[in-house]
Amino acid sequence: MELADRWILSRYQDTITKVTCLLEAYDLGEAGRLLYEFVWNEFCDWYIELAKKRLYTKGELGGGAEAAGGGSAALSRRYVAQTVLFEVLEGTLRLLHPFLPFLTEEIWQHLPEQGPTLMLQPWPRLDGYRDEELERRMEVLMSIIRAIRNIRAEVGVAPGRKTDVILICGDEQLRRFLLQAQNDLQQLAACEKIEILDRIDRKPPQSAGTALDEVEVFIPLRGLLDFDKEVDKVKKEIAGALGEEERLAAKLANPGFTEKAPPEVVAKEQEKLEAARGRIKLLRERLADLKDEET
Repeated sequence: MELADRWILSRYQDTITKVTCLLEAYDLGEAGRLLYEFVWNEFCDWYIELAKKRLYTKGELGGGAEAAGGGSAALSRRYVAQTVLFEVLEGTLRLLHPFLPFLTEEIWQHLPEQGPTLMLQPWPRLDGYRDEELERRMEVLMSIIRAIRNIRAEVGVAPGRKTDVILICGDEQLRRFLLQAQNDLQQLAACEKIEILDRIDRKPPQSAGTALDEVEVFIPLRGLLDFDKEVDKVKKEIAGALGEEERLAAKLANPGFTEKAPPEVVAKEQEKLEAARGRIKLLRERLADLKDEET
């Protein structure tokens, strides 16, 4: 199994344990929320996306020239992905059945035959498989993918354009894990070349980046953007944000507004002011990144 397979099976086992305990305690609301989080945020949002590449493999498992050659490994990887997808989906339908009996029955009837009805299937069993360290590292990987996507969106990199990525990580074990997960990074974060370093003396020139809890992420921007055009664009955005800050500050400094308006309206305007100041800070940092020349 690949990292993603082991991760989703570990998360599935944890979900069985927690949902079972919650239902035994009649905490139906929390059990439903936990199942929603697992199905939507972990199984659909991450595992299916990570498994897609393996599912695109053509051909059938079995004998023949393809099975005897390099195609056999790819087909085996597809089979593993299909097996894990089926096991987790089928088991999750059992967990969801008390909440959504008709919908889960309908979906279950379209799976390979397991019996006459989902209603008569046993409750998912625990097999004791958990890998909490892998779960923790997969959370780091996901945070890196989100960070790369956010940086690309902020600087305006075209969705189909691949970028190089530099990751700075001082934890040797985590670096080894990230090396293992390079294919997943390339697939989900549109990366071309990935460098994983233990430290760096200075920030890469003309790059955009962010610092996570355990990893720093940088995307070199040279060749991706027209820097002069981007500098002008950011300067205009800063000017607009400064104008918004000035307008909101003047409004909140006016006793005629703060004394007569409802407290929730004043609080909302204060939030807008803080957001404008935060945007100005980010835009100025972005401008500094764009002006950072190689020396």
